[in-house]
Amino acid sequence: MSDQPSDKQPPAVDAQIEADDDALIENSGHHIERPPGPVTTRTKAGKGAKIIGSGITIVGATPAPVPASAPRPDSVSLEIALGRDGAGYRAEARFARPDSQADVSAPAQPLALDLAALRARWPDARAYGEYLSAALFGAPGLRDLLPQALAAAQTLRAPLRLLLRIDPAAPELQAVYWETLRHPTSGAPLLTSQQVWCSRYLGSADWTPVDLPAPKMLRALGLVAAPSDLATYRMPPINGPAEVALAHQALRGFDTGVLPPGAATIGNLGTALRAGCDLLYLVAHGAMVDGTPRLWLERDDGAAAVVDGEELAMRIGELALRPLLVVLVSCQSAGRGAEDIAAALGPRLVAAGVPAVLAMQGQISMATAATFTPALFAALRKDGRIDRAVTEARAAVRDRQDWWMPVLFTRLREGRIWR
Repeated sequence: MSDQPSDKQPPAVDAQIEADDDALIENSGHHIERPPGPVTTRTKAGKGAKIIGSGITIVGATPAPVPASAPRPDSVSLEIALGRDGAGYRAEARFARPDSQADVSAPAQPLALDLAALRARWPDARAYGEYLSAALFGAPGLRDLLPQALAAAQTLRAPLRLLLRIDPAAPELQAVYWETLRHPTSGAPLLTSQQVWCSRYLGSADWTPVDLPAPKMLRALGLVAAPSDLATYRMPPINGPAEVALAHQALRGFDTGVLPPGAATIGNLGTALRAGCDLLYLVAHGAMVDGTPRLWLERDDGAAAVVDGEELAMRIGELALRPLLVVLVSCQSAGRGAEDIAAALGPRLVAAGVPAVLAMQGQISMATAATFTPALFAALRKDGRIDRAVTEARAAVRDRQDWWMPVLFTRLREGRIWR
């Protein structure tokens, strides 16, 4: 016998079922166990023939691959980078289509943005937003990019994730109320639409990977600071019991603890954070003092303890496990004016390694907060997408004058803080 391999191919199997005109074939067929070679099957029936419960069964054959349908994209993204251009400003954009290997981009070009003229339109949020939109989307390369991105997102039945990346060398642009942007064609508020999820995208020097926990594991911490001597600082009182009740309402569904007035000290906050906290919900007055963000927390005797925001950011940055989300409800932590935002607390917390920070561009009203915060966490509990949740909550207060105040800072490209 030869030890050489045989060139003979395994025999092919030809399996057929045939029926003449008006024939009836019932419960008949072929059963082929592990065919040695390729299998060809044919069923042929004449006019009026009926074949019932009959077929060919092949055991051990490799089924033909079924083409998989392309998964529906989770979102599409439009990133707009903003910065200085000499004495003025410039913008460049990149639109990433998930159904294309090539991005659509607009190179850097000047913006017709005059900050003095923009501020002169305040406090008319509509006029302010219209001027801002005309400056941003009036640039030649950006004029058609947003409508095209929105149209592509709608075609793919996916939301448009709008990422505003502001150059740290132009901190005055962080003081702009970008959340008032309006649709360049319809004139409607852009960021109350469920089709657009927006965040101010920031970088961080922290290299710690962001691990996404399961929602059932999340721990939330609320802190409500209502110092007894706020009048000394010409600040309005904080309704402690009402804010504590709102914190419990907003954070229901999580493993929640709240530090109420009388316990809202920096020491107690540090102890609670070191014990582990995924969501930090902080209610306190705040302001910029000499270019530094300050928070009015409490001393052990209930009087105000003015805490340096840099110290808070430093303490959070030193934690082994940092909060995934910090929500600053009643403080002016997002800053006011060009000189304030450079050291605002929200961006500092992101720089310290917090993946997402929601801050307020001013002193949000209790009535707006009472609607916004429960809507925010209700939306967040659905899928852990913070940019979508902010959009849903902002839409819930769109009829109030301060609807634009919540601003989301994040270093998460996909906006997800848990899986």
